[in-house]
Amino acid sequence: MTEKPAWYYWAFAIIHLLLFGVGVYFIIDTAMLTSAERAAALGSTYIKVYEAMPQWAHVAYNGANIAGFAGAVLMLLRNKLAAWAFGLTILGFLAERVWLLGLSDVDVPFMPTQFLIPLQALLGIYLVRRAAKKGQLR
Repeated sequence: MTEKPAWYYWAFAIIHLLLFGVGVYFIIDTAMLTSAERAAALGSTYIKVYEAMPQWAHVAYNGANIAGFAGAVLMLLRNKLAAWAFGLTILGFLAERVWLLGLSDVDVPFMPTQFLIPLQALLGIYLVRRAAKKGQLR
């Protein structure tokens, strides 16, 4: 570890720490709400999705957010394991999307941001692997 990663490595890590941190906050917040509070917070469209979603899809999506947060923390610690955490993010997200877009009967409006999480994770894997090849990570 002779040199430090580039500025964009650090910018990516900090931005994603904040983004996935919000995701982890919403996981905790949603779990602590009563059914009525959750319905008011999520709105009519998303409460239908939330209530229809099987437990394994909840676990996959929540795991993807937690793994993304861990990946951002590991990036800040300059650890190579961040790439694995971002890989878990992609797997968890795709597992949840298999249910949402393929197995569910719930009508969900398409949003371009639905695929932002795996793109972010792929960029994270790329940045971590690039920094690792340069010998900048532990």
